[in-house]
Amino acid sequence: MSVIPLSEFSGVRGSGHARLYIKTSDSGTQRVVSEKPGARILTRIGKLPLLRNRESVQERRNAVAAEDYHTRSVFQETLRQAYGDDFSRQVIHDITGKTLTRRVVKQVINNAGKTSGAAAEEPVYARVQSSGKFEFISSSGNEGNTVKHNVHRNPFSRLKKHGCVTGSDGKKAETSGVLLSGVNSRMAYEGCLKNLEQKTRDVKSITGQDLKNLKHFKALATGDGHLCSLMKAAQGVAQFTDNPDITKAIQTLLNVHIGGIPFLQFGTYTTDSGAAQWVKTVSQKELSDAADTMRKIAGDFEKLLQNIKSGQDKINAPSLGMARFSDIRVNPQTQVVLSDGTPLPVNTLTYGQVPVALAGSFPTENGMEKYLQMLAEKNCSCLAVLTSPGQMAAKGLPFYFAGNHKYGEVDVSGEKEPGTGGADVYRLTIRYQGKVHTLHVIHALNWPDHGALPRTDDLRQLAQLVNQYQSGSPGTSVPMIHCLGGVGRTGTLAAATLLLKAPDIDLDGVVNEFRDARNEKMLEDDVQRGQLKTLQQELQTTSPYVNLR
Repeated sequence: MSVIPLSEFSGVRGSGHARLYIKTSDSGTQRVVSEKPGARILTRIGKLPLLRNRESVQERRNAVAAEDYHTRSVFQETLRQAYGDDFSRQVIHDITGKTLTRRVVKQVINNAGKTSGAAAEEPVYARVQSSGKFEFISSSGNEGNTVKHNVHRNPFSRLKKHGCVTGSDGKKAETSGVLLSGVNSRMAYEGCLKNLEQKTRDVKSITGQDLKNLKHFKALATGDGHLCSLMKAAQGVAQFTDNPDITKAIQTLLNVHIGGIPFLQFGTYTTDSGAAQWVKTVSQKELSDAADTMRKIAGDFEKLLQNIKSGQDKINAPSLGMARFSDIRVNPQTQVVLSDGTPLPVNTLTYGQVPVALAGSFPTENGMEKYLQMLAEKNCSCLAVLTSPGQMAAKGLPFYFAGNHKYGEVDVSGEKEPGTGGADVYRLTIRYQGKVHTLHVIHALNWPDHGALPRTDDLRQLAQLVNQYQSGSPGTSVPMIHCLGGVGRTGTLAAATLLLKAPDIDLDGVVNEFRDARNEKMLEDDVQRGQLKTLQQELQTTSPYVNLR
């Protein structure tokens, strides 16, 4: 386990104009180094239009993009611990398209001290764990300490291309050689997109047999191998894009676990790496399952590329083929992800930055196992199913919450309990991996799609039941709510639970925040919003149903 101090970014040997990157030794030690003159020449050659499309040059450019992405991630997190979230995000935004060099780093640190009125109280170090993740400690050994400053001014507001700036040594320095032009950044971005498209097709051809032979796996995970090239291209896209949804979607896909190992680690190879050791010891079935997951990840990369090509600003999150509808967007920023990195077509709805409920479409058959694991892992206070029995029968949807069922490694049993006039209630027990989780299921019996409940009091009773189960759960637990698409009825019930807690709440504000959290279709039907307003008026008049948690 190596330690990378913030001072190493600014004190590294070499030219102040040289690109910085993190180098890993054979022993696993990681340190910041500056690009040597010969390598700098190769990097510059790779930008020339006549050469940039050659395969060997593309490989070099992809490798540089991957190094830059990794280095900037460490640098941003180190800055965050030293100067706070706002400052670190602003810095990374301001140096987008610029080469991270010693002079640039010194300028950032210098401006941080001037802007905040003081330097960080205590140096913070990024410690690189063997898993590849980062933890942060202060020089006194306090893990997780964050020294924050009120930084509002743009730390690079004085930096201009082709102009002179003053470095921390007080000398003027020409910056034209330090900063990449916007044109070059755009070219690099388009090159990474093109490579990602090609490598995605390659990865979709991988089989379990390809992974069985360690030599074959090494070929996939090194050089221009399918996996290695995919990782480099994906990291390049994440580095050069200015769309946070694209970055988030890529991070999510690279963190999907295969055999307990993040997918990203399958793009590198050493004999003692976790991925290589896993491939060498597991069964052929596990390798076939791993290849299947890789193909699903590649499929989501294809969908991401389609989103990008169509010019969409709001990207649909990846879900490994578990989404029921392709036209109902899942926001990547609020997407629910399991501890094994599996992304689900489910979002966390919030109001005032406080979680209200998990919201999604009716789970698909191939996604049911992970969906049930989510109910247990996220410790959901209850489950509200708003798809009526008639609609479920017409669509061929399973009553997965009633009776005994088995989905993959998950066993479920649902026992019916006394309910209300408009809903059945079940007690659902979920068993998997030696764990047991029990929660109540509320099944609405007569709520039509795109419509309102027969009576406003039916909506109040459903919301009251959800709040009742939530009040008896741990403070961080929220209900899981779904209908068919997870937008209209789902959003209506989630908003109704808020109304019962605070009748004077701004309903329009709730709708807007739900749309920001999930998608623009939330509560799109006038009749459903109208029933909410009627409920609010009744609550404001009588207020006997306020159920503060």
